[in-house]
Amino acid sequence: KTAIATAAMVAAQRMGGIAAFNDHERSFQEDLGEKNGLDLSPSRWIYKKPDTYEESLEIFAKAVMAIREAKIIKKEAPICWVFDSLASMIPASQWGKDFSKLNMNDSSALSRLTSNTMKQVAAIAEKHNVCVIFLNQTREKIGVMFGDPTTTPGGKAAKFNASVRIQL
Repeated sequence: KTAIATAAMVAAQRMGGIAAFNDHERSFQEDLGEKNGLDLSPSRWIYKKPDTYEESLEIFAKAVMAIREAKIIKKEAPICWVFDSLASMIPASQWGKDFSKLNMNDSSALSRLTSNTMKQVAAIAEKHNVCVIFLNQTREKIGVMFGDPTTTPGGKAAKFNASVRIQL
């Protein structure tokens, strides 16, 4: 998944754009990205390790608007922003919470957040010429006898708002 996302970021940079990566998994290897053609110079690359889902979207929205308002790159040059991964994003309501205090309602917090925010992410992407990539994982539903037993963390909003979905 990361290799495909890296290829998209490299392509955006080659078109005069900027690549960005919000690393929630804390696993992106910049040296490997560079070996695959990623330009890590500060004017072409943004790398962040946000703590929460909300912080990640704030970084994304503020940076994209600042890039476009300051005309750092040409209007037609793309911005490619990767979020790795939706499954590892932590809602602010859970951040720093004592593990013993987490309950069943906390497991749906990310789904509720994505449901409320994905429309805004899609609107920002369309308005500012941004290719947004959310990496995610697939999970198996327990006890499914008929139909597709797979599901993805973060609810259905990411699937609903996606223009393209790739399952590996």
